[in-house]
Amino acid sequence: MPPKRSLLLVPLLGALLLAACDDEVAPQGASDEAPVDAPEEEDAADDPNGDDGAEDAEPDPEDADVAARFEEIVDQVAELRGLPVDGDIPFEVVSSEEITEIALADAEDDLEEIARSETVAKALHQIPEDTDLLELNEDLVEAGVAGMYVPEDDQAYVVSDGDGLSPLEQVTVAHEVVHALQDQYIDLGILDGFEDDPDAAMAFSSVIEGDAVRLQEQWATAHLTEEQQQQRQVEERQVAQEQQDTLLSLPRALLESFVAPYVAGPQFVGTITQDGDLDALDAALEDPPTTMVEIYDPSLYVDGFEPEPVEVGAAPDGYEPLASWTWGAFEVALLLELADGHSSTPELPGAWRGGQLEAFEDGDDVAVAIGWTFADEDAAAQVCEVVPDWHATVADSEPAGSADAYEGPSDALVVDCDGTDVSFAVAPDVEVARAALGG
Repeated sequence: MPPKRSLLLVPLLGALLLAACDDEVAPQGASDEAPVDAPEEEDAADDPNGDDGAEDAEPDPEDADVAARFEEIVDQVAELRGLPVDGDIPFEVVSSEEITEIALADAEDDLEEIARSETVAKALHQIPEDTDLLELNEDLVEAGVAGMYVPEDDQAYVVSDGDGLSPLEQVTVAHEVVHALQDQYIDLGILDGFEDDPDAAMAFSSVIEGDAVRLQEQWATAHLTEEQQQQRQVEERQVAQEQQDTLLSLPRALLESFVAPYVAGPQFVGTITQDGDLDALDAALEDPPTTMVEIYDPSLYVDGFEPEPVEVGAAPDGYEPLASWTWGAFEVALLLELADGHSSTPELPGAWRGGQLEAFEDGDDVAVAIGWTFADEDAAAQVCEVVPDWHATVADSEPAGSADAYEGPSDALVVDCDGTDVSFAVAPDVEVARAALGG
């Protein structure tokens, strides 16, 4: 449920994450003249003398210093990553308010898709019923994003309210430069084609972000002094303190989906690039994994994993199709995290072998059916036991008179487990939930 616009964002979630990126990039790179948008243009527009021509404005030496440092970082990152620089990477320093506006600039073009996502998220209790998904994304970007690369605009951004580039901001720049180099190597714009396959989108994003997160740390180790590293740690603690309340007030499912590529991606990249094998990473960019289970278990990717087809759900009487998405290993992990008394472990999400979500609507009523298949019956049985606990946690439900049904104040759950298959449906009542499972 992160912002749809193709960007590459950087989350500010304390010391855990340093930068975030969104999803697209256009072919570019950085040359010896990486342009920097100079703030003096804005100053000229606000000139009390009303002088429109900024031609006479003196160039700000500080802007030149920032531009020069950016160019340095570009060359250093390119050398570490082993990808050549081809062309300019325009770069701009912006405020958190400005980066939010940029990130969500095209949101109105995606209102129908956002509305579908919001409806499904509410039906699954991933966001509160009285919230607006677009506003939640706005809060998330403003509070949690340190930098961004926008492919459509051929533009890199870093958030800063100070002078020059601090050590933490330089690390953010290194992260975004990786994305520009990636896009020169392989068109990252293919993420635009993943609207109906969020699992594939998250898997590809995990490769992209895993590469950038690991490289930014390599760059920091190689090119920041010990004093700068210490200053970076101070900045991270300050950011964590400033943003913690806002971020923790956001729905957990939204935060988990936002940070997943930055947490799971570096682990995947680290596994496939053992002994410094960057060719394997380049190959993963060219032919990326299409499921999150391959990110959790890279051996599946290496072995050419293909998910098993899963059929689940049928439109109850009076309902119309709303959404049809792959429902992957990340969603297994999320369900475990959201259920009281459980926590996500790599074993169960890693046992995922196929999954599907089908959602239906009848006016304001929504029914969602989910089906998963697992590598073995033991994993399926464990997940099957967690599903009612998850619904009890998020929907305050209780057993409803039969072994497979549960009811809460707002909706009902029906569960059907058979061998390696786990299916369940959430709907306004037990009868509709059963019908949504095809029963």
